[in-house]
Amino acid sequence: MIYLKRIIEQSLIKEGLIITTHPQRVVLYLTDWFSNEKNDFTVADVGIIQWRVKKDEIRKKIENIIVILNNFGWYISSYRNVFDFRNSVEFKNVDSIMNALLESSVGLSIYARPKFDVELAESALPDKAYHITPLRFKDKILKIGLVPRTKNKIGAHPERVYLVYKLEDLQMLISSDKFYPGEVDFIIFEIDVKGLISRRKVTFLEDSAFPNKAFYTHENIPPNFILGLYAVSKDL
Repeated sequence: MIYLKRIIEQSLIKEGLIITTHPQRVVLYLTDWFSNEKNDFTVADVGIIQWRVKKDEIRKKIENIIVILNNFGWYISSYRNVFDFRNSVEFKNVDSIMNALLESSVGLSIYARPKFDVELAESALPDKAYHITPLRFKDKILKIGLVPRTKNKIGAHPERVYLVYKLEDLQMLISSDKFYPGEVDFIIFEIDVKGLISRRKVTFLEDSAFPNKAFYTHENIPPNFILGLYAVSKDL
């Protein structure tokens, strides 16, 4: 348990309690730490972790797993009897699960959902991505790289470097009145994502507001991973 506690603490320090760890990573951890069967923990769907609980499971183990899921940015949303695919029950507390186990003959399937934006697997990342910012920041960025900021985003949330998968996806940013109001000239940076993650561990997260279009990181992107520049103007 000391080793387990250290792994979780390191993960929380890395992720700052504001991201949800990728579901496949969580499943691998939980399977390694708690399960004798590989199918006890599975990724049931995009953004859902399924946890099969045996009828005779002890309360302390259930409580520990719920705490660990919470620490990795997941919350218990619902549960149902293993073979009952229609009738799920909203999770309220551990007592409700224990009572359901007493009434069940086969055990429960418990479902966890992400509390925050979900960490992207490296296999889901593009080789290149794009970042847009006012032209006046060009020289500074080419000197020090991309540094997480708050002002260059539509919404109010913690500092991040915001990227999109495709050039055409930048239209949703530059067309918004909230994106640098009053600015006319912008610069687009092409980022070598593949090269960056091959050199060091960088956590990227899916932007839940723009799935499959935008993602971000809370970490710096050094200037040597900037591949190209494109100047554009915004119609006011």
